[in-house]
Amino acid sequence: MELSDVIGLLGRKLHKDISGFGEVKFYDNAPEKEFGFLSSTDGDVFIHGSRGYEFSESDGDFPVLVIPDRNPNKSLSNPPRRGDTILFIAEQGPRGFRSTKWVKWVESEFLATIEKMDARPIIRLMERRGHKCQSPLMRGGNDGYFEKWKGSVLDQLREKFPKNRFRIEESSDYAMYFEILNTITNEWEPHHDPR
Repeated sequence: MELSDVIGLLGRKLHKDISGFGEVKFYDNAPEKEFGFLSSTDGDVFIHGSRGYEFSESDGDFPVLVIPDRNPNKSLSNPPRRGDTILFIAEQGPRGFRSTKWVKWVESEFLATIEKMDARPIIRLMERRGHKCQSPLMRGGNDGYFEKWKGSVLDQLREKFPKNRFRIEESSDYAMYFEILNTITNEWEPHHDPR
């Protein structure tokens, strides 16, 4: 994943905005303050705790930004410390650049999130048209079995086959159902509706 792709996860950037990595010079995590400064190639950048996020797994292709955990006094439970690397988007304010979104950047944690998402199970949506063939000797070709969707990105499944329009059902002459790939036996097994 390229740097521009990672910065793209922070959201839309206006042409006057700056983005990139910065190093924390100072951060005060007191509940009434929660602010600090980064040094970046474009100069100092002001950051505030209310604009901080962290990466988390998603059902889509890429990690998503979520609001980080907070202490009971509302301050960040894992605040940035001097020397930490921050990925940010910032806009020009009256007194310099101020971050509109920022996230602590620990490459190993980000890559671990990507690896978890890549290890998701493969699921497929199947459709059977016609009577269920009772004997394997009578089966030939696809016998009315059709693979409607296969993958591990559930957002794509939900978009293409919304639950309110495509119901899971089974009768003697029609069925729509899910299967999951067992990676040990390499066989498809029945699965619940993951939407």
